[in-house]
Amino acid sequence: MAFIKLDADSVVIQKQPYSEDGFVEAPDDVIAGMVRQSDGSYAPPALPSQTIEQRRAQVSADIDLHAKSLRDNVVALISPAEMSSWPIKQAQALAFQKSGDEADAPMLVAEAGYRQVTTAELVDMVLAKAQQLAGLEAMISGECGRRQDILRTLEDIEMIDAFAAGVRFGWLNFPDPVQ
Repeated sequence: MAFIKLDADSVVIQKQPYSEDGFVEAPDDVIAGMVRQSDGSYAPPALPSQTIEQRRAQVSADIDLHAKSLRDNVVALISPAEMSSWPIKQAQALAFQKSGDEADAPMLVAEAGYRQVTTAELVDMVLAKAQQLAGLEAMISGECGRRQDILRTLEDIEMIDAFAAGVRFGWLNFPDPVQ
């Protein structure tokens, strides 16, 4: 928890880690300039010249940006070269799984040889990783879409600002980057 001082318009003007006269307790993520809402939450101030459509577009972009950062975190330890091979590996793994013929998976046969595992073992690993990544993408995309859907229903800038204050919080817990 942190302690903040509010001005007459409920705008946060100071934040500190200890209690003092004139300061009230607030969540750690509250920063100077945020406005205390009627429900006790804190939100960034709406820009006076913004229309509801402009503010909604800004928050929508923030939601998409946060979803992108979650996706980037999932693949943070993976090179672009490796990622570019995934569609090929998955297609070959599915073809091999269906036919059992190594001719359907030349890239995987070569990789399995270098790795010193069977093609079937590597196919299982490739398909497991593809399933894991598909599941993570479904979680991120679903949460992003849910938030976008909620945003479209909000009818005034104060509601949008209150919603915007939590755009980066409460997302599903995502595992460490895929390795």
